Amino acid sequence: MTDIEQLYRQKVVDIYNRIALTGLPERDPRLNDIPLDKIFIKLTIAVESAFQPSIPFDLLESKASLESKALALDERLLRRQWERERKERPPEPIALATALQKHQRLFITGVPGSGKTTLLRWLAVIFANQQQADPARLGPTFTEDIIPIVLELRRFSKLFQENQAVPPDLTDKISAFIGEDSRFDGISSAWMRETLAHQPCLLLIDGLDEIANQYTRQNVLEALDAFVQIPNYAHVRCILTTRPHGFRDVHLSAQFQRTEIQPFTPDDVAQFIHHWYETAYDFEYQEEAEELIAAIQAKPRVTEIAQNPLLCTIIAIIYRNNRVLPNHRVELYRECCKALLDTWENNKQIKQLGLIGDLNWKEKLELLMPLAYYFHKQTEQLAISEEMVIQLLAESLEKFGLSYDLKAKQEARDFIAAIQDRSGLLQGRGDGTLEFTHRTFQEYLAARYIASQSDPEYIDLVMVHLHEAWWREVHLLVIGHLGSSSDTAKKVERLMLTNYSL
Repeated sequence: MTDIEQLYRQKVVDIYNRIALTGLPERDPRLNDIPLDKIFIKLTIAVESAFQPSIPFDLLESKASLESKALALDERLLRRQWERERKERPPEPIALATALQKHQRLFITGVPGSGKTTLLRWLAVIFANQQQADPARLGPTFTEDIIPIVLELRRFSKLFQENQAVPPDLTDKISAFIGEDSRFDGISSAWMRETLAHQPCLLLIDGLDEIANQYTRQNVLEALDAFVQIPNYAHVRCILTTRPHGFRDVHLSAQFQRTEIQPFTPDDVAQFIHHWYETAYDFEYQEEAEELIAAIQAKPRVTEIAQNPLLCTIIAIIYRNNRVLPNHRVELYRECCKALLDTWENNKQIKQLGLIGDLNWKEKLELLMPLAYYFHKQTEQLAISEEMVIQLLAESLEKFGLSYDLKAKQEARDFIAAIQDRSGLLQGRGDGTLEFTHRTFQEYLAARYIASQSDPEYIDLVMVHLHEAWWREVHLLVIGHLGSSSDTAKKVERLMLTNYSL
């Protein structure tokens, strides 16, 4: 192994072998991040039979001729038949190692918090450490020395332009991306190009759904499709992940086997909680871990929620902090935000910041809700300039009568500084922009903003984006939040009736 390859592998481990608790309700500052490989539970995936259209998706909507209309109708009928068969015969779950062994290229879908990003990070770490053949990892069939390459599409897609006539060279893009990434200082684009050309590699491409612009998304897929068609790159394995809506209205090469991450089983939940307590806390807390497992199993609704890795993590942290378990997803998110924002009130440094230090967690939440809604409306981008966030926050402070004029902007700056340093709900990208640490929190807070509006405005805010996949989680959380209180039950009833009447 050359020195530069050894340096690259070490950098991959340093970057990806951590799970940051920023954005989760953990009060212990010692646990700002923990080793991923200590708590990771190998996920199960289901291999799906993919529907591959015989004509491009854009032709399905074509009205250019009777012939194209007939083709489109046939295609829709075939799709409906395939979807019926898929529901009647759900795919059998298989182990991750089995799927990787059988398929050179995988397309993995999963709901928010299902562990897609964590899975790719774990694979990057074990391959970088050359541990993949360990029986506790993938197993002895994975003896080949493979170099992992992680492409986070929210960063990587910036190198692509919309509506390019010819798909760009993916090798050029990857080499430039690694060569310009400050995290990989000392790794040249020339070395990455040579590595892709001559060594077995594993491309771990994360977050197709995080490319908000559909044309850019399709452009990335076309570049990937062209790449996998080149015989010289047959030695490069690929895994692409997305939320389900990220694959809508785009086409992917038939070389990719479509799969779906399966929920945690009860055994997975128990194993995860034991690993979490051993790593995040101490062995002496194993009795508490058993109590938590029993508490989850005693509540069917919580059992269902815990099948999601992100929510299972939140459950474990909230139980450790409060020794109580919420029953609903919106209650979990509420408790998470409460715990995050409540930590400020016990911190002298935050108290000395003036107005922000005097606000309770509910007031801070009220300030974040319109911000989250504004963030989510920007479907063409995933981050907002810090100056814009400060301006919006200053306007909210003035609207709520908390501050005025130039002082409002300074209070807004203090707020942003505190929330980045202490709660982690917002984080900087290092380029002058801010984003929510996990989109789950952006969606939850945006939902609360919509739910807080008067009648009929909250209905209008839902209806304007009703059939947009980007807003699906937000709308589900609006319904969940309104339905969690008897005070707002009538609002959710009116919303549902409006929806059904369309």
